Amino acid sequence: MNLITDEVVSKVINIFDKYPDAYSDEEKDRILKDIGWIDNNNFYGYMLREIYDELGIIKKQNNLYLGFIKLLKKEFGLNKDILEIGGGILPRLSSRISLKQKNGSITVYDPRLAYTETNNNKFILVKEKFTMDKLPNECDLIIGVQPYGGTETIIETACRNNIDFMIALGDLEGNEFANEYEFGSLQNELISNTKKLVKKYNLGELKEAEVEQYGSLYPIIYNKRK
Repeated sequence: MNLITDEVVSKVINIFDKYPDAYSDEEKDRILKDIGWIDNNNFYGYMLREIYDELGIIKKQNNLYLGFIKLLKKEFGLNKDILEIGGGILPRLSSRISLKQKNGSITVYDPRLAYTETNNNKFILVKEKFTMDKLPNECDLIIGVQPYGGTETIIETACRNNIDFMIALGDLEGNEFANEYEFGSLQNELISNTKKLVKKYNLGELKEAEVEQYGSLYPIIYNKRK
């Protein structure tokens, strides 16, 4: 059964019309060219993932956001003051978390956010690049799903401020020129360095969770206090 229909394509175009400054013409062309990817497998990039999730066409067992939230709830709980760095154009992860929170808040930083207004004063969207001086006064947990270029920022901010963190790692992590072998080495180095920082700042130990079933070849990493 094909999930992509003319109606779905029409809805994607409606998203482009609703947020006219969110995507470049090149990105729109690429998204429409690749829009049928979900009919073949669940290994697609973040722009398609956000749009697919916005339209509600990702199967639950394949949805990386749901897998991430499930692990987040298990390890840390959701009723906290959470900071997401690199929330994407359509902040689907935080949108989902905000609907599940009974207490706490979630703040998202990303210079590419398509919108900043919400109907929930505990769901805060900031269309800026995050820097450590912007850390909210109340922050229990820092998260990111494939926050390209923001991974090390999350790790450093969390460790230096004694805050728990969880990150779903993603392709290239900001190095678009690395080949597959080089990227594997870079990611291993990142994980190794993160283990050292977690130990240095007494955040417990670094844990890894494989999430290939959700369309990611790269793990979720997080700290686990003793």
